[in-house]
Amino acid sequence: MLEATSRRRLQAMGIDVWQRRDRRPGLSCDRYGDEHAGHDADDAAAQSPRIRMEAGSGRWLLVLERGVTGDQRTILDDLVATLGAAECRYGQWSDSTDSGIGLDECHRYGIEHVLAFGAAPASDARRLTLAPGLDELVESGRARRQLWSRLRLALEG
Repeated sequence: MLEATSRRRLQAMGIDVWQRRDRRPGLSCDRYGDEHAGHDADDAAAQSPRIRMEAGSGRWLLVLERGVTGDQRTILDDLVATLGAAECRYGQWSDSTDSGIGLDECHRYGIEHVLAFGAAPASDARRLTLAPGLDELVESGRARRQLWSRLRLALEG
């Protein structure tokens, strides 16, 4: 890492300096927005993970790790049919503090439920329903039963 004075000197000469930023996927270490100004680094690190959303207006946000193929599509289609196609929108975890919305902002967009497939960077499980990954759902009846149990609780609540 270059020191701040070295970076400023190089910038003054018109030399772009690229720096690697190591972050855990989906977690933000930078501050964002005026509402967070003045918080220390610990508060900034505790910010909500961010999700890049596709267009839509449903109450359910389905967070996928990657594209859906083959048998995964069948599982996802069954799930969407249960929840209602008009009630579902899709997204992916973001590794940028400037991209997407935070879990704590979902209500502003009419999202009542976040269903994340596979690993999630969230520390506050109350804000989302964590489902097994799509590959695991295809391969395991136990994983499918676990998902439907969690969904039943979310749908009843």
